[in-house]
Amino acid sequence: MGIRYIEHGDIFQDDAQVLVCPTNAGGIMGNGLAFAFRMRIPGLFPRYRRHCAKHDLDDMVHFPFKAEDCIVYCFHTKKKWWMDSTTALIRDGLMKLINWCAENGIEQIALPALGCGKGGLDFDKDLVPLLEELLKELDMDVTVYCPDYRSKK
Repeated sequence: MGIRYIEHGDIFQDDAQVLVCPTNAGGIMGNGLAFAFRMRIPGLFPRYRRHCAKHDLDDMVHFPFKAEDCIVYCFHTKKKWWMDSTTALIRDGLMKLINWCAENGIEQIALPALGCGKGGLDFDKDLVPLLEELLKELDMDVTVYCPDYRSKK
């Protein structure tokens, strides 16, 4: 158990119990990986829109969605689509994810580079330290899909 970093791969091919989908809290899944989840997971987008409409932007309540082969966990990395992500939001979201996984007996999760694509965070400087601090000692398998730009450095 622990964290495994994947340099090249497709989160949609992962067989983890939970795939984490990066979203904003404003109800838009129009770009990046969120859009890919929207296109691949039937029923996710309408549920996500209803969820966002029910919650205040400051609440940032994440939610799971039962898909055909896995659970998609919508993880808000920013409030509005045009805003940058912050490490504070990612930290808060990771704590919510950890608690939800513990409450639901989750043993395997697959994460994208949360906040590092359209959110503007640096994977190695901003996200990896948070992942190592919060997820390293968990009793579950965590697979992290590194951003494409990292493998080109």
